Amino acid sequence: MTRKLTGQIARYATVGLLVLALDYAVFAGLLSLFPGQHLAANIAGKIIGAAAGFVMHKYISFAGAQADKTAQQALSYILLLSFNLMLSSAMLWLLIDWLRLNAYASRLCVDAIVIVVSCLGSKL
Repeated sequence: MTRKLTGQIARYATVGLLVLALDYAVFAGLLSLFPGQHLAANIAGKIIGAAAGFVMHKYISFAGAQADKTAQQALSYILLLSFNLMLSSAMLWLLIDWLRLNAYASRLCVDAIVIVVSCLGSKL
């Protein structure tokens, strides 16, 4: 593996963890302010995390590569975000509203599943 690729993978992983932390912090903060509003908190966290992730991945992970394809990349990102929002919201509803599990722990489990599904989906 080349040094450039190793650096890009490290930047991508670091940005991914920052985005995940921001997403969860928004979710947890809103849920603590508005108990029971886990679906709204989920949507807000995902949107804020996705916006930060798009910018950070574009300019940090990939160092502005393909800057002329921003509109196409944004569309792809929005489509993935839409899928992730639907999947995560449905799973949270099932775990929290139907099975009565803890919202904070459920969100962590849902995020892990969504990350795996998104990764697998990107390989197709």
